[in-house]
Formats: sequence, structure tokens, C-alpha cells
Amino acid sequence: MREGTRIALQLGALLLLSAVGAAVHKQVQFPDMPWLRQPPPWAGGPAPVDPRSIPRRAVTLSEARALVQAGEAVFADSRAPADYARGHLPGALPLFVLGLEDNPWLEGLARDQLLICYCKGPECTIAYSLAARLEALGFRNLALFHGGVEAWSAAGFELDAGAPQEKP
Repeated sequence: MREGTRIALQLGALLLLSAVGAAVHKQVQFPDMPWLRQPPPWAGGPAPVDPRSIPRRAVTLSEARALVQAGEAVFADSRAPADYARGHLPGALPLFVLGLEDNPWLEGLARDQLLICYCKGPECTIAYSLAARLEALGFRNLALFHGGVEAWSAAGFELDAGAPQEKP
């Protein structure tokens, strides 16, 4: 047998074994090895749940303002600390999504307290993520103010400014 023919047969056999192995791998379940059933994170992995798909109570500008002024709700600012310091809704808690579990402003906050989550404006989706994370931490009375800081300012209402003071 000629050398070229032998190499071609070996290459063909290798390709056939690879195809069979790939087909078997797709059909076999690995219950004790979940990393074999799911693509790794760097390969995209399963799509995360879009927090915007979770239904939430939406409040208008006038509803949000009235609820907070009546003491029935507290604003929850989902923006970064620097954005919070530049200007936030009156009395808003600084609840940036990253590191939320360790946020001291959550300590002692009643799980049934109405929290109105907001961010920059209607195009910003961080408030959705904040509401989803708060719900995962046991908070059940959550609402979204879609207008955020932009709508509040456009209505002529004052913003509080400055970094959060130490937790009272």
C-alpha cells in the first residue's frame, strides 16, 4: 500500500471517529457532571433571565412622589455611587446593584417596606436588576419608577446631592 493511501485512510478513520464521538456526546446525559451538559461561561452559556421580563408594579411620577411624601415608600437608587452623589431623589437609599448583599442600608429595613426602584431615566434598565436582586434577598413590596432622575428633574423637583451619609 502506498504511503499516501495509508495516510488518507488513517485521516478518514480519525474523522469518522471524531464524528461518532461528537454524536454520542450530544446524546448522552452526564447527571453527575453538569459542566459537561452546559457550555462554559466564556462560550456564552445559558441566557440569563432578563430582569425586565419579570412583572413589576410601575408607579408614575405623581404616585411615587405622593407615596414617599406620605411615608409609605422609600426611593431606592440603583445607580453607581458617583451618580448618586451628583444628585438623587429625596431620601433615596443608595442601593447600587454591585455588592448589594453587603449594603449596610439594607440592615434593619423591613422586608415589606415599599421600595421604589429607579435609575437615570426611562432608557436605563438598572432599576429592573435592582428590583430582581432585592426580591431575591426577600423584599416583596417593590415598584419601579421608570422616569427616574430625568423625569424628576424635568418636572422641576429638587434633587438631593452628596454622597450618602453614614447609615443612621
